[in-house]
Amino acid sequence: LKDGDILIAYSSAIIKLNSDGTRDETFSGIGGNVDYIYTMAVSNNYLYCYPGYGKIRKYNLDTGNRITSYATGVRSFDQVHGVYKIIAQPDGKLIVGGSFDGYDNYSNVHHIMRLNTNGTLDYNFSIYPDKYVRDLMIADGSLYISGGFQNIGSTPAYNIAKFNSDSFLVDTTI
Repeated sequence: LKDGDILIAYSSAIIKLNSDGTRDETFSGIGGNVDYIYTMAVSNNYLYCYPGYGKIRKYNLDTGNRITSYATGVRSFDQVHGVYKIIAQPDGKLIVGGSFDGYDNYSNVHHIMRLNTNGTLDYNFSIYPDKYVRDLMIADGSLYISGGFQNIGSTPAYNIAKFNSDSFLVDTTI
């Protein structure tokens, strides 16, 4: 975070600490009405988190206030078909991995998707693992995914795969 600030997620809350370790009292804190913070990501001046059910939520990183206009579609996740990992791309879009089949009214999304900065589905992102995606990482302009999958589309990919920035499969033998 900027200036060495730190976010701490515990149980059903997120707090922000200043770089000297004191609590940032201007940050309203996040939690109370969620069961658990499963995953979170930071992009630009926003914090994104998944509370274990419902929708991915977006908060202002300076104040902790929720941005209620984000991801207002009808699709919610539950604890069975949920989100395991969220990461932010440099352009502010989110890549979301988990065990889900669909987003909003679009059913051709399986276990991984990319969301635009307003929370709508990025239809240009097309990666199709046959089972859940547990972890995601961006390094050197490539996207790495791991999980319980055995195939990406029709290509064998045993639990790990690497993609270029256009979501084109590059390597399954990492």
